[in-house]
Amino acid sequence: MAVLKVTKIDLTSNIQEYLWRVETKGEELIVTSGEESIFIIKPYKSKQTADAVFGPFRGKVDYAGNILDQETSEWLET
Repeated sequence: MAVLKVTKIDLTSNIQEYLWRVETKGEELIVTSGEESIFIIKPYKSKQTADAVFGPFRGKVDYAGNILDQETSEWLET
């Protein structure tokens, strides 16, 4: 995914073009003021449900041992 840096002035002058690029191409814009990045404009991504993310893996994962057992003995404190 492309990330473009644009100044506030350039964004103001060409807002329709930049918003079209964000919407259709999925590009992100980093808007700058002088040398400082001040905000990001990026496409909105809706959150997926747990079923959508993990559904394809249901019934396909094998666990060795009890997954609820504590594992603190495996981690050494430093």
